[in-house]
Amino acid sequence: MSYTTPHHAHEFMKAAALAVVHEMVLGCQRRQRQWKADFLRGKKEIDFNARLALFFGVEAYISAQGSDGKDLHIKSPVLTVELKYLRPKPTQDHPQNSWDAVIGKDWEWLLRLKNVGDAFKKSAFVVFLPGTHLSPFHFNFQVPKKHFNGQLRERDYAPFLRLVTPNPAAPRELNYFQQAAWERDVLLWRQGSKVRIRRQIVGDPEDPVWCLIFSRVGDIGGTPLEHLTEYAFAP
Repeated sequence: MSYTTPHHAHEFMKAAALAVVHEMVLGCQRRQRQWKADFLRGKKEIDFNARLALFFGVEAYISAQGSDGKDLHIKSPVLTVELKYLRPKPTQDHPQNSWDAVIGKDWEWLLRLKNVGDAFKKSAFVVFLPGTHLSPFHFNFQVPKKHFNGQLRERDYAPFLRLVTPNPAAPRELNYFQQAAWERDVLLWRQGSKVRIRRQIVGDPEDPVWCLIFSRVGDIGGTPLEHLTEYAFAP
């Protein structure tokens, strides 16, 4: 089977995310590790939304927490974006964003898109994270107790498959693993369906900030993506 790659709009989003990452790298130059960690704890989701919007200029409209529920709208190229910045709370080693906001809302929105018209080409889920050396993953994202029954299910952290793994000593704790083996461009497949998500890493995960871009992939025509590794998760 061949898959259609998302419209070139997603390449613009990748360039915009890379510009934001680069800006953060420059801002953190010659700073101590603790300064960087504190600085990034203090940043907010709207900061990243605004930086992405600046890349697109007057064609971008921010509606974070707005009535339509989408964070960023770009008129040209046409693109609707849900954005999350996964970080610890400023004064606690617990995630700022809830599981429901990350998985139940934004991730599920992407999964539910219909392969009709240009819906796939006009939608993206963008996730910024502090550098892997600055903040353990379980400080940035946690699966709630109500979803835990002795072991974590991959579907509860599906966007991060093969980037993180449960900690045997603390089963509800997800940690980064085997970073050298991470693939920068993969497909995530929801078993028993045609739903496939392309996940691209933007920037270096050891930079002060890095990014993941998720986009739906169709199954008719276009540029084939069979060369990408595919990871499956249960529905």
